[in-house]
Amino acid sequence: MLDGDFDNYYYLYNRLETVPTQTITYAKEAGFCVIGYHIGRETTIDQTYAKLLHYIQKAHLKLGNWAYEEYILDEISVNGIDHYVTKIMIEVREK
Repeated sequence: MLDGDFDNYYYLYNRLETVPTQTITYAKEAGFCVIGYHIGRETTIDQTYAKLLHYIQKAHLKLGNWAYEEYILDEISVNGIDHYVTKIMIEVREK
């Protein structure tokens, strides 16, 4: 994230009620996240990440290992890409 690369994804995630035994799963660790909402095209999401990273630095927090994105409103629920809403969750720790 610090190098401005917000387009490469390593995993997709989904909330599960039960953990399947036949597949490899990863459980998100408990902890704290800084959360922000990006409204609009995915091509401008870097601006929202920059604001969140600035807040993290200003609040004297340490970046964790992961950031998560969750699509709140997308092409199924709104008319027009400029109305998309993406929830960004960045794992943080105290310094």
